[in-house]
Amino acid sequence: MRRIIGSGLIALVVALVAVPVFAVAGSAAPAAPAVVKSGAWGSAHYALTLTKSDTGKIESELHVTKAVSGQTWRIKMKDNGVLFFTGTRTVRQHELEAKGLVKNHAGAETIKVIATNKATGRTFTAKATF
Repeated sequence: MRRIIGSGLIALVVALVAVPVFAVAGSAAPAAPAVVKSGAWGSAHYALTLTKSDTGKIESELHVTKAVSGQTWRIKMKDNGVLFFTGTRTVRQHELEAKGLVKNHAGAETIKVIATNKATGRTFTAKATF
């Protein structure tokens, strides 16, 4: 008798926990499509992520890890050859991040990121098509 009550209690707890989890998961909006390009720049690793923003523009995000802390990088982002972002970023705790928004034109958008290390002069590029 104890085994039946114990099994029933466990089944009830599992059901009560599972129902809210599935209800929340089922109500989530579908994720926006994303394009991710990743690789290595010397000893650093990068990821270039392109997503469609809520406003319909393309968000371009560069994330670099394992970079040398304290170094400054000049970042440029181009959409089909047209410059839409330029700025400098300093590596903090071995990470660097830069974000830019660009209008989503008809057809494919090829985003190219050019990152130049101001200390060494070394230049790296990454390219992805959305």
